[in-house]
Amino acid sequence: MFGWEWEDFEDLIRSYHVSIIDVGPLKVPVRSFDLRRNEKLGLRLVVRSPQDAAGGTKPPPAAIVRFNTDKVSFSSNLGLEVVAEGVDVERSNTKIHDDPALGELVQDCRVHRLMGSLYPQDRPVAFVIDWLENLDPVFLWPDNITTSSNSEHSVVLGAGADSITMRGSSGPGGSGTQGDRAVLRAACVRHTAHGVNRGYFPGDARHGSFKRPDRDDLPAS
Repeated sequence: MFGWEWEDFEDLIRSYHVSIIDVGPLKVPVRSFDLRRNEKLGLRLVVRSPQDAAGGTKPPPAAIVRFNTDKVSFSSNLGLEVVAEGVDVERSNTKIHDDPALGELVQDCRVHRLMGSLYPQDRPVAFVIDWLENLDPVFLWPDNITTSSNSEHSVVLGAGADSITMRGSSGPGGSGTQGDRAVLRAACVRHTAHGVNRGYFPGDARHGSFKRPDRDDLPAS
């Protein structure tokens, strides 16, 4: 799946090794956390802490109507900054154990919105992608959409410093192999110059195939 086909914040958070720098309403310390979407596409933050974790912002009184401004901030040394907004701790489950190291507090939170940026954070935003899940597969957009794909292939002859790498690509507009055939002929000549009577010459150029040369075809050493 390509990056524009669906949001990839879960992969970004895992690959950038982010940590919580502002716990907001959460209790501390934090052992681990999981930020993801559930089966209904809701944003969920599950935080695991020791059984005696404490702190966090004081919850509002019951029956109070308010805008939830509680936030949890994440950061990475690799330049990723993430803020979870509207964090609501919906469930807390504490497992008490005689050994505090084995006890655990699990906080299951709902997140209203997730905002993130990559270094440098002052780069202008070129465009914004919204993923719409409830559209019919056949949808008439106001602009034309063109989709194309290419395949890349490589072949390595030999090993080490004497190896030859041939690369080619193919797509709707054709393929590129001319440079590879030239390199392949040079490889055969070089191998023969070293006294190795084996190699490949280009075969049918239209199909990019190759054939083993006859002894008379090999350059004189």
